[in-house]
Amino acid sequence: MRLGCLDGEAVLVRETGTDGAGEASRIDDEREGRPGDPTTRRHEYAALAGPSAGRFATPDQVYGDWADFLAWITATNHANGLNSANSADGTGSRTSRAHGATDTSSPAATAALRWLPLDLDRLQAPVPRPGQVFGVGLNFHSHLVEGGRAGEHPLPLTFTKFPSSVTGPYDDVEIPFDGVDYEVELVLVIGRHADRIAAADAWDHVAGVTVGQDLSARGVQQGGQLSLAKSFRGFAPIGPWVRTVDELADRDKLGLRCHVDGELLQDGSTADMVHTVPELLAFLSTVTALRPGDIVFTGTPSGVGFFRDPQRFLRAGDVVRSEIDGVGVIENRCVEPETAGAYDDAFRALAVRPPKPA
Repeated sequence: MRLGCLDGEAVLVRETGTDGAGEASRIDDEREGRPGDPTTRRHEYAALAGPSAGRFATPDQVYGDWADFLAWITATNHANGLNSANSADGTGSRTSRAHGATDTSSPAATAALRWLPLDLDRLQAPVPRPGQVFGVGLNFHSHLVEGGRAGEHPLPLTFTKFPSSVTGPYDDVEIPFDGVDYEVELVLVIGRHADRIAAADAWDHVAGVTVGQDLSARGVQQGGQLSLAKSFRGFAPIGPWVRTVDELADRDKLGLRCHVDGELLQDGSTADMVHTVPELLAFLSTVTALRPGDIVFTGTPSGVGFFRDPQRFLRAGDVVRSEIDGVGVIENRCVEPETAGAYDDAFRALAVRPPKPA
């Protein structure tokens, strides 16, 4: 199931016009197609407000009552006589074993919903108002290696991003000064209250995953302001939708890549994580409760601009494309800020320093 946000409302998203090649073909399309490209597969959306009588009108309501939402969508499926053999969208959809919810990407599953053509560029951040936004640094072995810290296994380096930094999957992102870096990341969406949970139970608290960019102002970061460096306007693009975990071929081994202006700069796999998703959630929930609708950025692979020689940072006009196999693709254009801020010069003065020698 894919859950998106359109005009502030929660929507289901499905593909149309599939060629019958199944999930492998779908992933290839998502990896190769661009939003707005006529060769990309067509999509449709169905708003949830009407069919649910307003109960699941917004993403906040969906994730805030995730178990009830799954029960409702399962009841909707049963009312339409869906079973696991009915999948008609060519994507190899299957029943959610983790939560007991039936996949809703099949037309038979959602006959009561009104499906309309979708322009992907209209999609907003699928979790537009998360209560808490966590990030984790140095969580890929390849990233440790490029930083001269091979073999280290530190506790998760955790920080927060301000929720106001979240933006949509195809929104423009302001680059206020030099030294802004890219970091493609898998983002978790919490669907069930998690407080001091065991790692073995962690995935049961995840509603789904989405694609994210943890943009970072490296000079500000080196100046000792980590969360601030990660939280400028638009520094947390996510989307294009939340994909439920049951639809992933291997939730612990997802390929992720970042292109800037068509050049592949990051190419890794979540199998390279230092701390796995269950370990991260067990760690965070030891400190504070994770609540439905919170999101967690889980770290980035090697290839970031800071460790390149010469260093490479984002500039106005660049297009950043981030993708995760089986999840989706987001694409953000970098632009100049429309207005000036009182402390712009102070931030510009925090020039990026080269990495410390290993």
